[in-house]
Amino acid sequence: MTSRIPARNAAWVAAAGLLVAGAVTGVLMSSPGAVPNSAGPRTPVSAPARPQNSQPDGAVSGVTSSGAATRGTSTGTSSGQTGSAPGVPVSNGKSRDKVVPITPPGEAASSPEQSETSGSVPGQAVDAANEGGAVSNGPLGASGVVCIDPGHPSETSDGANVGGLSENTLNWQVALRLRARLNALGIPSILTKQSENQMVTNRERADIANRAGAALLVRLHCDEGGGRGFTWYYPDRSGHKNGVTGPPRAVQVASRQVALAMNAAMAPLLKPYLQSNPVQTDAATFVGGKQGGVLTGSIFARVPTALIEMCFLNRRDDARFIASEDGQEKMAEALAEGIRRYLEARDGQTAP
Repeated sequence: MTSRIPARNAAWVAAAGLLVAGAVTGVLMSSPGAVPNSAGPRTPVSAPARPQNSQPDGAVSGVTSSGAATRGTSTGTSSGQTGSAPGVPVSNGKSRDKVVPITPPGEAASSPEQSETSGSVPGQAVDAANEGGAVSNGPLGASGVVCIDPGHPSETSDGANVGGLSENTLNWQVALRLRARLNALGIPSILTKQSENQMVTNRERADIANRAGAALLVRLHCDEGGGRGFTWYYPDRSGHKNGVTGPPRAVQVASRQVALAMNAAMAPLLKPYLQSNPVQTDAATFVGGKQGGVLTGSIFARVPTALIEMCFLNRRDDARFIASEDGQEKMAEALAEGIRRYLEARDGQTAP
């Protein structure tokens, strides 16, 4: 049975219900922790502000291969390099070799008598005293690598040719034997060229040694003229070429030590075969004498450097010695012993 409410009373009841519902809603909306209607408007939430000096997402701070701090993205390698470069193998006294970048050949090298005309530098840190942009790789000779420079071909000469003997070929053959000797001693080494007839300038040769941070740059040549035996040359002053001044005083001092140590070690070993001549400076050479007393390769060197004229090709006994396999092995043995003694003396050790 359904009850009925008079129409007038029903209107009062409806009005009272609306008043009660409004009051309840007001209480709920004003109380703490109230949850807004999910269909209502939302206030956007701001992301934390990025510091002004922060890098974009994915950016990496690093150091380039030249030692300069960079802010780059993840497009390169961790060292800041973006690709590989041709190089010269580094013999490290073990079965594995590493690669040191080499400047593409363009000019070339030369003998101290008639071809030294160019030279280079670069490595890692710019030498502030050298406005020509020469670069060194940290402390003098820091890497311990020996840079072997078989002289020629040059931008001005392919080397001496006497009686069917090629200076270029002899320099290369002795260089390979020397590298093998150093390898056996556990002394890492690099060559300034990758094949016998590769053209490399004096600037590029110095550049290779500088970038490697070589302990010393040993330059191999053969002479011709009125003398006999072998002679060492080193820079004792700075010269100027192509806007570059060098070598620095520290390199001059170290280069003298190299030449003297090498000559002292080699003289007794080669005494039965070759005369040992007094050590001389670059000024005694033909080209050095024409450009302020410094050979081009020395001007651009930022590591200790010394040049040896291994013999006089126009002297019969000298030529016979250097042309033979036994003679080349003896020369390489003597050079390796001189290098070993110099490195040990430099490192504060006493050679046996």
